[in-house]
Amino acid sequence: LAPSIMEPVNAKVVYRTRGLLEDLYGDFTFQQFTAVKRRMVAILAALLMGLANVVLASGWARRSLVRWGVLPKPGEGPSKEIRETGFMNEFLYGQVQDEEGASGAVVWVKGRGGDPGYKLTSAMSLHTALCLSKKEEHKGEIHMLGGVLTPAASMGDLLWKTMPQTGVSFELIEDIGKVQVFKPKP
Repeated sequence: LAPSIMEPVNAKVVYRTRGLLEDLYGDFTFQQFTAVKRRMVAILAALLMGLANVVLASGWARRSLVRWGVLPKPGEGPSKEIRETGFMNEFLYGQVQDEEGASGAVVWVKGRGGDPGYKLTSAMSLHTALCLSKKEEHKGEIHMLGGVLTPAASMGDLLWKTMPQTGVSFELIEDIGKVQVFKPKP
């Protein structure tokens, strides 16, 4: 496993949600990784992310990389083809310890029909806003209508059911042994 570039951002949302729903979830820890097939790739990814953090912290280095065409200019992004054909696969592993022992499950988040950094994120944000705008229609499924909320704390069950309209779906896999991040070689 290699470090995930999104963990620092996602961890803030996850822990804010946990704080809002403390009675429901209790204590837990959150870590996010990127699956890679080889240990050397994970080591290189960690080194490159560390180097990128140091270099990008310098305004001079960042401006130079944009000027040389290494980094995109503001407003540039992936091509239309990449935005339209992108996808994501996220596997969220959870484990609970109770009186009966430990049990676990996996939620497979599948995003199809768009780049997750652009099209799918925009679609999910818009869908969340539309659900929130229809609070009368979704009475009982939208909770905590005031304050600084996260989508999961405000309407997690509603989003779980309706998000497939955006190309993002969730599948609960109760047998962790059935999860294959990489398909075996034939």
